[in-house]
Amino acid sequence: TGEIDVILAVDPVDAVNIENCKDLVLESWPAPSVEFMAMNTTKKGLDDVRVRQAINYATNRQEFVDTIVEGRGEVATSVVAKTVPGWNEDVKPYPQDLEKAKELLAEAGYENGFETSIWVNDTQTRIEACQAIQAMLMDVGITCNIEVMEFGSFIQATSNGEHDMAYFGWTTSTTDADYTYYSLEHSSQQGAAGNRSFINDPEVDALIEKGRESTDEATRMEAYGELAVKLKEINNNVPIYYSNLTAGSSNKVENFVMDPNGYHKLDKVKVLQ
Repeated sequence: TGEIDVILAVDPVDAVNIENCKDLVLESWPAPSVEFMAMNTTKKGLDDVRVRQAINYATNRQEFVDTIVEGRGEVATSVVAKTVPGWNEDVKPYPQDLEKAKELLAEAGYENGFETSIWVNDTQTRIEACQAIQAMLMDVGITCNIEVMEFGSFIQATSNGEHDMAYFGWTTSTTDADYTYYSLEHSSQQGAAGNRSFINDPEVDALIEKGRESTDEATRMEAYGELAVKLKEINNNVPIYYSNLTAGSSNKVENFVMDPNGYHKLDKVKVLQ
């Protein structure tokens, strides 16, 4: 209707509408953001790496990209986004392999599956993502109950470690891998600080600290490369997809430039009359 000049964080459905309107412009760029599911490694079942690996094998990441965000994203390989220095291109995403997932569950003593839960805050796209995960896990015998929570309650309960699994989004707003790895993976950051998988691994801590304390960029990148490999072995999280940053504007808007972190500068923007 022309009432708004610029809209930020466009939903996928709205993005299609903007693209199809000759008076509007859609901007879309890869963001330093990831959607992922944290698995609480202190909970029975999820304390077994074979179970966590099975859940990764049960997950069809491409389906999320194709459906939840309608192709506006990319399959994730780690909790560090592809646009962030320190992302390891040699670490590949888990392919969906239901038979391998069932084998791993049987090895762990869950040949008949088990029951677990996934918590999510009350955001529609994330609820839909959890419903997709629920269906995928059912295919390997895991019954997964979804609990939708108000955001404040969700943060408090997951900070306390009450969850089995929980669905999150994370943005590396500093564009430095330390911001993500220290917060989400270091043992000192368990709970409210960010580590909601409650991982506690000395080797992981040592690699994070090496990357955090070194002033040599090559040493830092080497540490983060090793860390990505180690975390895939531990499987404490299920990286799902890297999201895009999208914005829509009227074609009367000039000089609007997107910032990868979402902090857009508007001082040079003009709106033609």
